[in-house]
Amino acid sequence: MGPLFSWSFPASRFTISVLRPTVKTMKNITVSLEDAIYRRVRMIAAERDTSVSALVRRFLVELGSEESETERLKRKEHLLRESITRFRASDRLSRDDIHGRRG
Repeated sequence: MGPLFSWSFPASRFTISVLRPTVKTMKNITVSLEDAIYRRVRMIAAERDTSVSALVRRFLVELGSEESETERLKRKEHLLRESITRFRASDRLSRDDIHGRRG
């Protein structure tokens, strides 16, 4: 998205731009905890000079940023395929060689 307003001053080679604000939508969630756990988490949040919501948000952002097992396997497969530089069908082993048979 481009600037909302832009003024150019050619003599001074200087431009002023007023950018559109970026709006991020946030989702609210409800979490149920035992009272003792909630009190303990509130104390931890206070010790860290933050809120329970901020602690939960940080945890969920880190969790959502991690590479999933599927993504990890796809990345490894891609790297493996890139490392195979020479392959010819004629390089296949014979059936006897595969089964260790000596003729």
